[in-house]
Order: sequence, then C-alpha cells, then structure tokens
Amino acid sequence: MTENVELKRNIYQAIRSGDFQIAEDLTLKGMDEDFSNPDYEKMLKIIKFWQNRTEMFEPGENNGEKLIEEWDHFLSFCREQRIDNKKAVLSIKNYVFYRAIDLLIESYRLSPMPNRETLILLGQCFYEVGIVEKAIETLEYAMSIATEDNDVRIYTMLGNLYYETGNTDLSMIMFNEAFLKMPQLVNIDVIEYPAIKNIRKTVLEDGFKDNEILEWIPVYGYLYEGLTTRRKIEYDDYMELKEKIIDYEKSLRIDKKVRNIILPRLVNYYLWLLDYYIYQIGAFENAEKVVSRILELLEEVHTSSEARTRLLSRAHQLLRGILEKKNTSKVTKTAEENMVF
Repeated sequence: MTENVELKRNIYQAIRSGDFQIAEDLTLKGMDEDFSNPDYEKMLKIIKFWQNRTEMFEPGENNGEKLIEEWDHFLSFCREQRIDNKKAVLSIKNYVFYRAIDLLIESYRLSPMPNRETLILLGQCFYEVGIVEKAIETLEYAMSIATEDNDVRIYTMLGNLYYETGNTDLSMIMFNEAFLKMPQLVNIDVIEYPAIKNIRKTVLEDGFKDNEILEWIPVYGYLYEGLTTRRKIEYDDYMELKEKIIDYEKSLRIDKKVRNIILPRLVNYYLWLLDYYIYQIGAFENAEKVVSRILELLEEVHTSSEARTRLLSRAHQLLRGILEKKNTSKVTKTAEENMVF
C-alpha cells in the first residue's frame, strides 16, 4: 500500500503544536488505512506518553523544570520501546522545549531576584531548539551571576555553543573550566567538540577506565592538543590552586584507594599553575619546579609500561620545549634591552 505522506505530515504538525487529541485521531486513522506500517504504532506511543503528562504543560510551580526532566525520561522510554521515528521525536521535542521556554521565562519574570538555575535551564532549552545566539546570551548572563556551587553544565553547554559558532578558543576555555572545577560531574556524552571525543578515545586506548577517564581528558588535551587554551587566572585563583595542590599532594600520600583519581587531577592543577608562571608572571624558576613535579607524577601513573612511557615522553618533550622557548625569548629580550647604541 502507498504510504499516506500527507497524513503523516499532518500528524507531525499536530504533535509539534501540542494538539495531542488531533494527533491521536489522525494516527488511529493511519493505522486503519495501513495496519502493517509500524510508524503509526510508534507515533501513538509518543502521543500517549505526553497525553498522560498534559498537566506539565500548564502554568504551575516548576513546570518548566519538570518538562525538561521528563524529556530525559521520554528519551529512555523511546530506547526501551525502540521508537526510532526521528520526525515524530523532533516534533514533540519542538513542542516540549518551546513550552518549557515559555514557562521558564514566566518563572524568571516572577522571581524576586535573578535565578541562575532558571537561566541555565532556559539556555539549555534555547540550545535544544537551535536558537544558538539566544542560548549563548542567556548562559553568559547566568555565568555572570556569582555562585559558590560547582555546577559545570553551563560550561559544557557554552563549550558546545562556542564550538558550533566557530569560536574554538572560547570553546576550549569553557571545557577546561568544567574539568578544572569538577571533572567527575562533566557529562562527556553531551559534548559535541570533536577534539574531546578524540582525546577520550586516546585515554581509553592507554588503558584508563571508568572515573579515571574524565580526570585524564584535560591532561591529554594539554599534552596532545585539543584543550590547550585556558583562561588567565587571577591572584585569588592562584592562591586557591596552590591550596588545592597542597591538599591533593597530602591525599596522594595517604589515600591509596583514590590515587588513580587524585594523580591526574593533581597533574591538571599543576598544568594550570605552569601556565600562570610562564605566560602570566614569567616566573621561570617556579615553572621549572612545576615541570619536574609533573614528570615525577607521570612516572607513577598506573597503566601499561608502554602507555606510561609514551605519556611521559610526550610530556617531557612538550613541557621542556615550552620552557626552553620561553627562556630563550627572555634572554633575547634582556639582551636587546641592554644593548647600547
């Protein structure tokens, strides 16, 4: 039987508009006309899923947040039911996230003070429906609101958005910030930046696994490129970084159970410190000490001897090369300043 393309188009449009009863009636009609077409059964499952949750689309406390949470449940439902009709899924996604945008904007408007969480969710919604510039604007504003938490979603979302708009340097800055703040909370599966996917593959090939992978990604990104651009740190950041390094050095000696997590995180902290010494304040003697400590730590990495040797060789070549280049530049500059004409 010839597929009724127009009927399907009308079903998708009804789903996109949130007219679930119309969508259901049209789908049942399609099933009567072409009972052997599996698409209609899948579309009906999608419609029924959201028909049972229509109260979430109405104005109500936290309904915008609830819709976003329910979307994740819906994706799990689709996997379980093997629903692979992309047009139907995209149609309902459009309705869910546009409705969530309306609800979140209203919630934000009624809030007595700027709510960072609402802004992050709003930015996520703009991102999901492809309104990229609005997503960036919203998330940048959310990032400007001071907070003590280590929520890294904002950095991974902005990293994706900057990459999509061609700003690779800003993208790297955002991802590096996420891995600095709380690497174990980074959802690697939602990151679109190809370099991180390649880095992850290399880390896996070198024998690291489970939670170790997230800790090694920023280190490999620095050593093998892909995550080489980082923001400048302020003096307060520098002092905080030094305190963390002292704490982690102690933990490395005492807590053997989490050594495989602590070691790469400590190396990453040292790499941030190295950049500060070299590129921000020109403290090359301190930088030399940092490089030596990084190489010592890499000698203790728990992986195959081949992977460890390869990693150590790369670090030695790159870090010593950076120091030599900067020291040469410093000597040349000093000589030029001392020249008498």
